[in-house]
Amino acid sequence: MSRQKSRLAALVVASLLLVLMVADACREMGPEPPLGFVLIARRTPPDASLYLRGVCAGMVVTDGVVVTARHCFPSGADSRYTVIQHASDLCQTTPDEGLPVAAVITSDPATDLMYLSVPGVLAAEPVGLPPEAGATLEAWGWGGQSTAHRVCQVRPIALTLRPEAACAPEREQYGLADTFFCVVPAQPDGRNTCSGDSGGPVLHRLADGRRVVVGVTSSGAGCGPGTVGFVAALQATPY
Repeated sequence: MSRQKSRLAALVVASLLLVLMVADACREMGPEPPLGFVLIARRTPPDASLYLRGVCAGMVVTDGVVVTARHCFPSGADSRYTVIQHASDLCQTTPDEGLPVAAVITSDPATDLMYLSVPGVLAAEPVGLPPEAGATLEAWGWGGQSTAHRVCQVRPIALTLRPEAACAPEREQYGLADTFFCVVPAQPDGRNTCSGDSGGPVLHRLADGRRVVVGVTSSGAGCGPGTVGFVAALQATPY
């Protein structure tokens, strides 16, 4: 009997090790975010995971400048915050210390855009104008299935740019200006952006294969299939 118990215990241990190995492999195989994608996090406590310290995503739009959603930082952003480059896994236990936020360049609640001075960050993807209605867009972030849930691994969401007239009810409900454009899930059973995606870049792939950043995730009327989300379109460069 004791020999059978030992074998059973060994099988249980082996099974647990296999599960952990598969989980690690899945995490490593997660999608790579676009170059210039960042996480803006609190500097303290320094030994806490990014899941606890992370505030919002952001995107480098030119060397030394990061754009994010203004609503993430109602009291402003300063050296209490750090910008983590190449962020992907919020649950890592030894995160990069990042680069400190030097100053707020502009902060506009009407457009929900905040530009931050972060010396040392480098841009990669160019900024462009929103495409025509019906185009497919790609939003990046850590949004989950509800506003109370974020995921560890960054992931993209496929969205469709909705015709302006179709956004009127939601736009009026939230009091949004025409500097925002609205999106819906690209697939009938797909999800929309959620709270963990705020400030993250929304990109459009051009006919020649290049990607351009057209806005950042701002707000929405839910996260599930059929919901409407709003993207803050990038304005004329204020830096």
